[in-house]
Amino acid sequence: MSDRVIAVVEARMGSSRLPGKSAKPVADRPLVARVLERIRRARTVEDVVLATTTGAGDDVLENLAREVGVGVYRGSEADVLARILGAAQAAGATVQVQCWGDCPFVEPSEIDRVVERLLASDNDLVGNGFVSGRLLPYGLDVIALRVPALERAERETRDSAYHREHGTTYLYQNPDRFRVECIETPPLMRYPKLDLTINKQADYEFVCRIYEELYPRKPDFGIYDVLDVIRRTPDLAQHPNGAALRDSPA
Repeated sequence: MSDRVIAVVEARMGSSRLPGKSAKPVADRPLVARVLERIRRARTVEDVVLATTTGAGDDVLENLAREVGVGVYRGSEADVLARILGAAQAAGATVQVQCWGDCPFVEPSEIDRVVERLLASDNDLVGNGFVSGRLLPYGLDVIALRVPALERAERETRDSAYHREHGTTYLYQNPDRFRVECIETPPLMRYPKLDLTINKQADYEFVCRIYEELYPRKPDFGIYDVLDVIRRTPDLAQHPNGAALRDSPA
């Protein structure tokens, strides 16, 4: 039987540092819609599910996801592990690709690299950025894992609030219990100080400027386009986030 690869995207409206960020507009569309759009470009992903909470404040995310034709699973806000596992099981996944709704530059080619490595191996989990001494920019992280391994993690972490809150940490922090691999970061992508996530207002403004520069002329832009436009645009290159590119790749 062939694998069914489903991307599960964590998102909620209740961010403490930037409330409502998942619905904030990026190039005239909500942030979560931009993230889903990019993930759907990955050729190894059969379908995408938004995993949000049962809180009334996240009704808007369910509506946004359904508007763009993406399935929704709603579960506990605190128990992220149960929520993402429930999303994978409801979609009939055998392989789950874990992504996050505050990563507007999630890279389809990185999703494909991670998934292809998992499918070609007997690993339980493959990722591209979870190790100490990481080389990957923040916001490009992708994890692909086999759903039975996550089911095992769910059974073994029922007394661990930390692992329930963080979803996949139990697997990659226990390589003696699971077969885990972190793939190498491509040389021209090695900017570990670069943060492309949205956690605060300044991050949001930085991301919007990049989208304004790129999206109208190249909606399917990739990470190397992002790096190039940061270097070439003075206000982006001087921004605290963009300053990370003044260093050579690690």
